[in-house]
Amino acid sequence: MLAGPSSVSAGSAKPVQVVSIPLDALGNPIVDGNNITVQVEHPPAAWLTAGARQLISATTQSLLSNATIQARQFAGMLTAAATTGASHSPARRVLISPSDPVSITVTATPRSAPADGRTLITLDTGLLQDRYGNRLMDGMLVTFVVSGEDGERRTLPTTTLDGHAMLRMRAPKTPTAQTVVATLGEQVSEPLTLHFSPEAAFAPFALTASTTEGAVAFVAGPILGPLGQLVADDTPVVFTLTAPGGAVAVENRRTLNGYASYEKPADLLQAGVYTVTAASGGAQSSLLYEASADGD
Repeated sequence: MLAGPSSVSAGSAKPVQVVSIPLDALGNPIVDGNNITVQVEHPPAAWLTAGARQLISATTQSLLSNATIQARQFAGMLTAAATTGASHSPARRVLISPSDPVSITVTATPRSAPADGRTLITLDTGLLQDRYGNRLMDGMLVTFVVSGEDGERRTLPTTTLDGHAMLRMRAPKTPTAQTVVATLGEQVSEPLTLHFSPEAAFAPFALTASTTEGAVAFVAGPILGPLGQLVADDTPVVFTLTAPGGAVAVENRRTLNGYASYEKPADLLQAGVYTVTAASGGAQSSLLYEASADGD
């Protein structure tokens, strides 16, 4: 006896076909017109240990018997076997899989966090069920798509477990808002917006200037977070140089081990007093630097 296809969706209009070739004691196909009984056990509901049973009658024609089984609303394993007289077939099984989920709703814990490059955000689809209440099977591919304000787009794949799809993503290192959607097949969730705010510095940090090998180095740090910890590497620091004549130059740098630096060739600095400012998060420091005419 054969049964197929190997899998159909719960409540699907596509039937399961059970085809058997009854044989006599000598292995010869029996004549047309013999009655075949196909016994079917459907998958049980989640709150039951055994599924509903069904008897289907078929008649041999051209050496074959054919029975049609309609999948019901519960997901699981459908089992069928055929008998005629004293002959019995082996059992055959067909997977009744959940149909597509009714909807996907993404949640995030937390929905807002500091842009520290360390905080982990848990993304969860909630319980994924089809219209009959069947949980989606383990191992179904779900993709979280994260889009930033700068147009950058990341795809984070995961798989279902116990009806959920869940993963953890790390907060970015720069303040921004990001939009998250989850996709499963053709289903797409409503977008969820996450907010990442600047990591506030603990206190104003030191800003120093030193001249080495013909260059002036402006060094900011240590830059500290709200617990007195060094901020994460790659935290943005903005240096602003205001020249004696009022011209303003802005340079973006990033921290390493709590410090950020900006170097300027000494011979490119005009003589006079520069105002130098370094800003990161909620903290800022300034100094006055006097450049000499000879570049020293």
